[in-house]
Order: sequence, then C-alpha cells, then structure tokens
Amino acid sequence: MICPGAAGRRWLVALGLLLAASPAAGHPAANPTEPRPVSTAKEPAHLPPVPIPDLSRLDPPVQLALREARAHLDSVLARGAEPQADLAETYGETGMLYQAHLLFAPAQACYRNAMRLQPRDHRWPYYLGYAYEQQGQPRQAAPYYAAALERKPDLAVARLRLGRVYLDLGRFQKAAPLLQTAVRIPALKGAASFSLGELAYARQDFAQAVHWLEQTLRVDPKATRAQYTLGLAYRSLGNLVQARRHLALRGEAEPELPDPLVDALLKLSTGQRMLFKYAVDAVRRGEYEHAVHMFREGLALDGDNLDARVSFARALYLNGDKRGAKLELEAVLEREPRRALAQFLLGVLNDETGDAQAAMEHLRRATATAPEHPGAHFYLANILMRRGAYAQAARHYALSLHQEPDNTYARLREILALIKSSAPQSILRQRLESAYARDPTNTDFAYLLGALLAASPDAAVRNGPRAVTVARALYQAKHTPQYGELLAMAYAQVGDFSKATDLQTEALATAVAQGRTDLQSRLLANLSLFQANKPCRSPWPDRKNLVVKLPATDAFRAFKDYPTDAAY
Repeated sequence: MICPGAAGRRWLVALGLLLAASPAAGHPAANPTEPRPVSTAKEPAHLPPVPIPDLSRLDPPVQLALREARAHLDSVLARGAEPQADLAETYGETGMLYQAHLLFAPAQACYRNAMRLQPRDHRWPYYLGYAYEQQGQPRQAAPYYAAALERKPDLAVARLRLGRVYLDLGRFQKAAPLLQTAVRIPALKGAASFSLGELAYARQDFAQAVHWLEQTLRVDPKATRAQYTLGLAYRSLGNLVQARRHLALRGEAEPELPDPLVDALLKLSTGQRMLFKYAVDAVRRGEYEHAVHMFREGLALDGDNLDARVSFARALYLNGDKRGAKLELEAVLEREPRRALAQFLLGVLNDETGDAQAAMEHLRRATATAPEHPGAHFYLANILMRRGAYAQAARHYALSLHQEPDNTYARLREILALIKSSAPQSILRQRLESAYARDPTNTDFAYLLGALLAASPDAAVRNGPRAVTVARALYQAKHTPQYGELLAMAYAQVGDFSKATDLQTEALATAVAQGRTDLQSRLLANLSLFQANKPCRSPWPDRKNLVVKLPATDAFRAFKDYPTDAAY
C-alpha cells in the first residue's frame, strides 16, 4: 500500500488508500519546474519572491483562475502603494487559491509574506500549518498551528489540529491537554474523542481508549476508523467478542471535523481536476455513490483522462455496479491495452465472478505490461494454485514477493506450492529457513520447517537437534496432536525413540478424544515406526491435503486499496 505518513493520512489519505497522488498535485517533489522566480512584478525588499508554478497540466478553468489571481498580485506589487494590510490580504488570498489546487510551494510563500505583513492575523499561520499537514509533514506543521493559536487563543479547531499533530509525532504530554480542551467543544467532540482514544491506546491505557472511542461512535456513528482501534483496545482487555465485532466494522472514515477555514479553501477550487479529487476523497469516506457522481462530472469535462476512468471503474464497483465497472475497464483497455492496472482489476473482477480463464488472460497481460506488478502475480498464482498448477503458482508467488517481501500470505503459499510440486528438499529448506528467520512467530513456517528438519528424505537437509528446538517451542505453546507428533518426529531423528513413542501415543490419544479421524491413521503409522526404533522419512505424510482451500477472491479489497501512481 502506498500511504503517506501518519499525519498525512488524515488529509491526503485518499490519495494512498484507494488511489495514490496525481502527478499534477503540485507537490514540489512532483513538479520539477518549481520553484521559479516571479517574472515581472517585484515584492518589497523584505519579502521573498513567490515561485511561479507550472500550470500546464491543470484544467483550463483552473489555469485561468490561477493566472488571474497571480496577475492581480503582480499588479498590486507593481503599484507599490498598497496599504500593508491590503497587501497581506492579497498575498493570503492568492495563497489560498494555490493551496485549494494543491500547489503548495507558491501557497506557502504567499502565507509567509502575509504573516510578515499581518503578524497578528491567525489565518496565515493556520493555513501554512494545514499545508504542511496535507503534505504529511507534522513536524513542520506544529509551530504554525501553535502560532495561529497564540494569535487567536479561542480558535478551538487549531487546538485540536495541534493536538493531533503532537499525537502523530509521539509527543503525548503536549497532545493530551490540547485534546482534552478541544473535546469540550460540542462541534469537535467526535474528532477530539477519536484522537483521545488513539492517544490512550498508544499509552496502553486500553480502558480509557474504549471510553473515548465508544464516545466517538456515539457522536459520529459513521466514523468507522474508530472501530479498528476500539477493536484492538477490546482485544487487549481480553474481550474477544467485542473485539471481533468492532474489527468487523472497521473502515477508513474519520469523524467529521467542522472547520470554516478549510471550508473556505474548498470553495475556491475549480475544474475537473478538483472534481476528481473530491471523488477520491468521497471514496476514502466510503461515500461511493457521491464518488461516482463526482467522477461522472469530471469525465464530462475530461473524457480522455484514462487514469480517471480507471478510478471511476473502481468507484462503480465499490458502489455495487460490477457490470458498469467491467464495461468501463474494458473501454479503457480498448483505447490503451497496455494499462496494467486496468488489466489487473479486470482480471480480479473476472475471477470473483467465476470466469477464471478470462481472469488469467487479463492478469497475464498485466504482468506482460508491468513485469514487476506484485498484485497481478499474486492473484494469478492463486488461480494457478486452485487449478493444481503448483510449479507455475510458486513462480508467480516468488515474483510477487520480489516487490512485496512482507506479504506473508504469498510467502506461505509459495512454500506450499513448492511442496505440492515436489520441489527439491534443499530448495524447500532454503525457503523455509528464510521465511522462519523473517517471522519466527509464524507457526505455519515453524511447523513446516520443523517437519522438514526432522524427516526429510534428504540426509543433507535433516537436522535433528534443530528440529527438536523448533518443535518443542511449538508444543510448549500449544499441545495439539500435530505439534506433539512433530516433536516426536524430531526426537526420533536424534535417536530418542522412547520419548518419540510417548509423545506420539499422547498425540494419538488427543486426536481420538477430539474426534480427529483425519489424523488417526497417520498418527498410528508413525507410532509403529517409533515403536520399531525407526525415524520418520516423510515430513508431511498428508502432503496431498497440505494446502488448505484458498479463500475466495476479495475483489472489493483490490478495488478499494490497491495503489496507483496516477489517480486522475
């Protein structure tokens, strides 16, 4: 998942959860033409110049609005006799227009000049702090929110935003009093309660976290992001029933935060690009019907924007219109077949609706266009796995892991596919050792590795003492028949058949008591070996059934969360 930093998730999270930020977003790092000095008019000597951004990628209405605003600023500067307060207003309003269209470098320059000319006005440091927060830079945002609060101590929303920034920075002692003051304001109660809940959870005060997050949901039931932390807090308190209930309801929508200053920014935006941004924001909030409407409005002005059309297809799917999403993706691919994201999404959609052959074709095209596309390789491997093409599945899981090495599901499935395809024992040990080293708490990796070390038919792969260590840790944590048998296999490998027999007998008795008829014949067979002082030479006697049934394709998650380099 491509995602901004902790503070940035609040204000720019839609550009990372469903869709990543557009190249036209105006962030300095994405716009090599910034900064450039102002051309004709000159600022007063004590004020730095405002850079001229590259507007060529913006929609014509936006370009017109920004050029007119800049021309007005230049004309005011050219006259040179403007009252200081009026010049500050001109700088500030020009900065607001730039910020409304995510052109942060000139916006920030405008606000700094306005602050110098109008040092007691709270608006300019507030907007400057908000601009930094939009870019995921809480450390830079904090002093400007503090400056806004110093200029206007009753600006409660600045108190809340500063508290949230300190929370994101881990400065809990500074965050707490700000948030506790903000929560007393009725309009801010939901948002402040949510932040207090996050603060309490970060401090491991799980009872207080539950208190504040429950209050958040009473004030704003649509704030589904609170469900996640609330579920974790209940789990930490040992209330697993409530934990499961709230975790099942988790989403991305944060509590509403009434903010007249930010609302004033939004009213300045124009053009289809902003319609697309509003659509992405609506997706983040789970307002899929509204997102569909916004995308339609934007595409009516810019029908050739294929990035936006792919995003529109995603919104259609999330709003329940799978057929519309499929038609939109097919239309995009008719015009540009080498769009890997569209091929990937169409493959996932076909797999979900039961057309595995069409799904494979689209996913293969996605990997042909983008050979390192981790999602396409992963979903293609799942289909191949279900079809019994284990060697091919293992290859695609490995290609997916090359880009996403932390995907534990892909790593486990690659290993299972290798086992099912009768890969060399040395390769299996190498993969399992690597997986176990990355995640020694993963019981699947530990079990598979322990069995291989204890019972591999390849003498060069077996390692009895290490098998005992791995198996004993599993068995001590949980006395299951499988783990008991695993430890018995390990003891048999080191020649302690008495312990192996005792453990195997206990494992068989447990399986019988639990009604595990699926295990009993295998346990009996190994018990006979150990009683005859013979080690096991089959790591996974039930290899045929080793791979559990793969879950159904979760297309909703792919459509909602899979990242893109260009949302519109």
